[in-house]
Formats: sequence, C-alpha cells, structure tokens
Amino acid sequence: MLGERVRVPVALREDRILACGLHLAVHRLMMFLESRWTAYRDRLPVRST
Repeated sequence: MLGERVRVPVALREDRILACGLHLAVHRLMMFLESRWTAYRDRLPVRST
C-alpha cells in the first residue's frame, strides 16, 4: 500500500519531465523550421501579389 502511494508521484513526475522535454523538443524543431523557411523565402525572387 505504501509502495503504491510512492510509485504514483514518481510516475507523474517522470511523465511531467517527459512532457516538458517533448515540449522543448517541439519548440526547438519549430524554431529551426521557421528559421530555415525564412532563409529559403529570402532566397526566392520577390514577387508582389
């Protein structure tokens, strides 16, 4: 019973760390893609629509 009570917060903490890491990874990926897209767009001939 005591073991169950101890294991749950640890699992929740690991899930929170995993979720935070995943969020940071996605954020880094989005920043990278945005910078790449900006560089690609700047190389294109500017066409006024």
